[in-house]
Amino acid sequence: MKNKLFSTDKIPQALIVRQAPLSNFDACLKEILKGIICPKHGCGECVWCKKIDNDQYFDLFVYEGKQMKKQEVIDLITKCNKSGIEACNIRVYVIKNIEYASKSILNSLLKFVEEPPKGVYAIFTTRNYNAVLPTIRSRCFNVYLPKDDLSVDQYLN
Repeated sequence: MKNKLFSTDKIPQALIVRQAPLSNFDACLKEILKGIICPKHGCGECVWCKKIDNDQYFDLFVYEGKQMKKQEVIDLITKCNKSGIEACNIRVYVIKNIEYASKSILNSLLKFVEEPPKGVYAIFTTRNYNAVLPTIRSRCFNVYLPKDDLSVDQYLN
């Protein structure tokens, strides 16, 4: 099913997903990825949607904000500045709980978030939006993920 969050071909290159208490970002990540990567923004039938469903999309990089190290940022930027492994050449990196990343990590990412290479998308998650560095917040499209009792379809539509 095509989701409305990505209903145009102008997809924001940086998203910050504000999570409500009890929300489950991991359950929603695949649908967000389909919206970004699938040419039909989440048809569920194409090769890209199937790769995402089967955890076989190889240009996805996931980090935990609290544990992220400076070298991982350097490696991420290097990977994303090269052509992707996947034929569609779309690379997506996810930093969960970005509010816990150190200021040096966030400052290292800032220019990359401001001027991402073509085909590179960032997804940041947070449960405490006000704790995220304001310069990161201001460069991201904001999405609110409600608690679990709302379905992913309701969230994306």
